[in-house]
Amino acid sequence: MDISLFIALLLAPFLSSSDTIICPGYAKELTFYILSLIGVSVSFIRTRQWDIRIYDIIALLLLIAIVANPRFWDNETYIAVAQVLIWWSITRLHWSKATIYLLIAVGSIHAVISLNQIILFPPPPLKGVMGNSGIMGIYTALIASLSLGMAFTEQQWWSKMLMGIVTILFLLTLLITQSRTALLAVVISSGYLCWHFIPLKGYLRKWIRTRNKRIIFGFVAVVVIVVGSIALLQYRMGSVNGRILIYRVTASMLADQPLIGHGYNTFAAQYPNYQARFLAEDSDSPLAIFADNSEVAFNEYLHVAAEYGLLGLAIAMGLLISLFRIPNSADRLVLLCKASLIAFLVAACFSYPLRRHETLSVILIIIGILASKDTRKLCTVPRWGLLLSVPLLIWFYISFGKILYQQAVGYPIWQKARTEKLPMNERLQMYVEANEYLNHNVAFLYNYAVTLSQYEQAEVGNTLFRRVIPYMNTSHIQVMIGANYERLKKSDSAEVYYLHAHDMVPNRFYPLYKLMICYRNRMDTVQMYDIAHQILLKEVKIPSYTVDRIKMEANEILK
Repeated sequence: MDISLFIALLLAPFLSSSDTIICPGYAKELTFYILSLIGVSVSFIRTRQWDIRIYDIIALLLLIAIVANPRFWDNETYIAVAQVLIWWSITRLHWSKATIYLLIAVGSIHAVISLNQIILFPPPPLKGVMGNSGIMGIYTALIASLSLGMAFTEQQWWSKMLMGIVTILFLLTLLITQSRTALLAVVISSGYLCWHFIPLKGYLRKWIRTRNKRIIFGFVAVVVIVVGSIALLQYRMGSVNGRILIYRVTASMLADQPLIGHGYNTFAAQYPNYQARFLAEDSDSPLAIFADNSEVAFNEYLHVAAEYGLLGLAIAMGLLISLFRIPNSADRLVLLCKASLIAFLVAACFSYPLRRHETLSVILIIIGILASKDTRKLCTVPRWGLLLSVPLLIWFYISFGKILYQQAVGYPIWQKARTEKLPMNERLQMYVEANEYLNHNVAFLYNYAVTLSQYEQAEVGNTLFRRVIPYMNTSHIQVMIGANYERLKKSDSAEVYYLHAHDMVPNRFYPLYKLMICYRNRMDTVQMYDIAHQILLKEVKIPSYTVDRIKMEANEILK
């Protein structure tokens, strides 16, 4: 199992590569299929009797929450179920420090590859093998906590020195990513480790023995926290304002469905509509300029609450409390895993580590190892009792295997149709053939809809776009649906979609431009002039050639 985890983590950043020669489009699905199958099989083989613990109950509740909505049975759903099974199997097995060394080794390889990129493609921030500076920083912070913990706990001097050097490598990588969230996460998790391994408590108690020293210490601590927070917020202030908007809109989502949330994997589809409503109610909001097509809440606690409600968030908090109640004396790995878990909990306040499979995989392993050290149990079930779940597992792996087969057959057809220069009829025929295998693949359905729209098959294109929206709802898709309605001579329907696209992301110029052209085509000069005025007065978020041309055309219309 250790080797399987090592290979999966090593390949994780490359599983979603756009290079179909190096990485076929179904590599991520295949990896999690194999890893979960190995983990579940090993768990069943090695266990003689089943001590049911709180983690088994939580795994079951997670599976129920994922499969509760059958219309979301796409590739990502199968991957999510496999990830829960991987985590569950990790909680059932026994782990040693060799696993921690494997995690550190994988992180070191990724850090070295990433640092080579900064040499070839300066300047910072470093995106690294993750292709995203924030996620690269958080991934590094999670593993840096482990390497620092190993530097504290190892007995031999050369092991301490090696772990110290690796920790410096991680910190260097983290600093070049310029990720505020990752920096805060590693500082707090390192403080947790230092508090346990360095006798700070004794020094602190001796130093603040008098009342005046306690006041000075408290004042300095408050000043450091306030100044540090202001400095972090002032750096890249635009992203801070954008996240404030996302938090407020997500809170409105939660207010609508406070108990059970909107359901698994619904955030990306629901959030844009709530953002449109929020900004429509406050049309002069200074946050409108920072709006975007966000698929994540940039706060895992809010994201979980929006999808699973306060009930789901309470279950997640119960899991965390149970993990932190595991005594540090249970195993030397407990303290290290807790430090990495603290880094994740800090990062979860400002980013989305659960939405990227690279960081999620590390988190699942860390939490799984920590849970495996918990000896508390609710009850004991004989081995044959758990075998009742075998038929469900067999059904899942057969269904997932069918999806993988369809991917393996349909993906090459789709890529050939998408990338090669072909006559229109031949290209469309290949898309029809690929659709027989990939009608569950959101990326394919989106690309198919765009292709049909380009070839003037507007009605079928809109049918496919409406299938995509429950998974991926953006202002760009709304604009393309509106453009298809214009091709069908349904300008009233086109107007509805253009307006909604503008309401979703008010700082975008293209929806207003399409709306202006729509009014011009149907000779509605009053509305056309009004939109042209709005375009000329609109604040530009990011200057570009396209925005300049749109403003020029609006100016020509007014002349």
